[in-house]
Formats: sequence, C-alpha cells, structure tokens
Amino acid sequence: MRDFTVREGAAVAFYVFGLGLIATGFFEPTAIVGLTFCVVIGLALGLGLVVGRWWLIVLSLVVVLSVGDALGTLETWGAALGSALVLIVGVHVHRYVSARWAVRVGAVVLAFAVLVFAWGGYRQLSPLDVTPAHPIVVNVGAGTAGSRWLGERVVVARRGLGALVDSDIAISGGSPGFLDDGSVTLWFDSHGHVTGIESRNSRYQTVDGVGVGDSMTHARSVYPGLLCAHDEFDEPECAGRQGSNLLFLVGNPVRSLEISSSLCYPALLEGDPTTNDCPQARRLLRP
Repeated sequence: MRDFTVREGAAVAFYVFGLGLIATGFFEPTAIVGLTFCVVIGLALGLGLVVGRWWLIVLSLVVVLSVGDALGTLETWGAALGSALVLIVGVHVHRYVSARWAVRVGAVVLAFAVLVFAWGGYRQLSPLDVTPAHPIVVNVGAGTAGSRWLGERVVVARRGLGALVDSDIAISGGSPGFLDDGSVTLWFDSHGHVTGIESRNSRYQTVDGVGVGDSMTHARSVYPGLLCAHDEFDEPECAGRQGSNLLFLVGNPVRSLEISSSLCYPALLEGDPTTNDCPQARRLLRP
C-alpha cells in the first residue's frame, strides 16, 4: 500500500469539514436542500478523484449518514448512495485512467465546494433580506395583510383569491375552516370570521421588513423576541406576539408567513384545536 500523502490527507480533512458544516446548519441561509445535496455529491466526487482509494466509500457512508438530520431522511439516503457511486467513479478514474488528470479535475470540483462555503459564510454575516418591489404590507399588531384583516367575514376576504386548490369547512368548537389558492390561505371560525392569514408569496412583508424569502437569521434580528422550535422535519418554526395577534414564520429562508388571532392556530402548531390545552402553543409562546 502506498503512503498516505499530505495532499490526500488535506482532501479527506476538507471533505469531513464540509459535511460537518452541513450538519451544523451552516448553509441554512442559502438554503435549499438541493444545494446541500449537490455539495455532498461534489465533495465525494472531488475526494475520489484526488485520493483514489477504495476505503473512501466506507468513510463517505459513515460521514453522510452521521450528518443526515441536516438533509432529511429521503435526501440522506439519496446523498449516501450518490456519494458511494460518484466515489466509485472518482476512484476508478484516478487508479485506472489518469491519476494526474484526476487530481486536477478533483481540485476543480473541490474548489466549487469552497465557493459554496464562502457563500454560506457570507450569508451568515449578511442574512438574506428580500425586498419586494411592490410589497403587500402585513401589520401584525393591527391584524392586517394588504386589504384583508383578521375578524372580517371570510366571504369578503376571499375576494381576490385565485382558484382554490384546497378548502375545508369550520366545525363549531373544533377545527377552523380554510380556503387555499396555493399562495394565500385564509383560516376562519365556525361563525365565518377570518382568524388567520397565511402567505407563501414573497410580496408579503411585515411593516418591520420581514417577509417570505428572508433568512430566519434576519427575522430574529428584527424580532429578537421570537420563540423558535423545529418540527419533525427539523424545519425551523418561530412565533411571536404583537398586541393580541401572533406572527408565525416557517422555514429558512422563510417560506410561510402567518398572522393569527388564535393561540391554538393549527396551520403551524400541532396542538389540538378542539381543546384549551394547546401544549405546543404554550411551548412556543411561553411568557
């Protein structure tokens, strides 16, 4: 067996370091799972081309599976299988085609990962703040989102919605009803009054400058009182109160912005809306 060179050791260290950054959520502000997946695959290919040793396959499986929570279950197994396959290709090229060219190409692939790391670091220092050209203003304290407001009749608030993709009726003393056109969801009680307005449209932005598309880091800097948790998919959920109304933000970057007049708002929280208990709401919104 040939000696393990400094170059090869540096490549392995860089690979483990890169996946460690993924595990800590370093790329969240940049933040799509697809980008993280590409970084995992790119690191594996570069490692295989530069080092060219078969035991790297075992190393990649161990490391990828150990950071799997940052990707999600399906993406984790996809990244593990993809890493193994591209490592096989990289090692084969290094050993049986041209080690010299394999090292050069591998260095270029790893350089791509360096650029992504630099972008992730920039986003950590300068959180993503999307500013729409024509924002729809959300005033949490006043309970308004554009021309809609909490408490108005849903038959009025639904004007301007697109074709509905989903809906349900409200049950007295139980679950609220909702109307969803794919971009905006209106939640309403059994009396037909709007209790929540949720948007996944990047034009929606609070009067304080937080909206869909912003990083959660930016949101928390604007609203330092936000209380946050993670759902079963390890996606961040944050909630805060202004006056008698609540603000809910989901995802990083934020993919859903909601205002609500109901403490047990089921669009985000998993508490049972048919009771007054709502443990998740109390966990997120404790004084």
